[in-house]
Amino acid sequence: HVLSRHDFKDKYLFYRFNHATIKTLRGTIRAAVYGSERVPGEGLTKASANGALEDVKYWLKEGAPVDFEDQWNWTPLMQASARGHDDVIKALIDAKANTNATTQTGYTPLIFAAREGHLETD
Repeated sequence: HVLSRHDFKDKYLFYRFNHATIKTLRGTIRAAVYGSERVPGEGLTKASANGALEDVKYWLKEGAPVDFEDQWNWTPLMQASARGHDDVIKALIDAKANTNATTQTGYTPLIFAAREGHLETD
């Protein structure tokens, strides 16, 4: 069977439709798992705590505030630091996260990392 010009057009449209649908579904799933799209900082914080690098990148791309603070003044960087999620820590620092932010009790991301034994210096 020889493919015609119309076959390519149909396949392209099918691909574009499916790509857009998948992208929308990913956003909807992330919002359901990580919090309301109206508060993208919550999604970024939860993704950082879970070590979900692709989701962290998604929320940063969507404009989530990199230094979003929860009710205890924990930032996404603190969440990742306390759990040793090195790839997430790097992504947040690359996105200009404040490495000197403090919680209500005065803890910084470095203190969380040290307290939990996550002081790799690669």
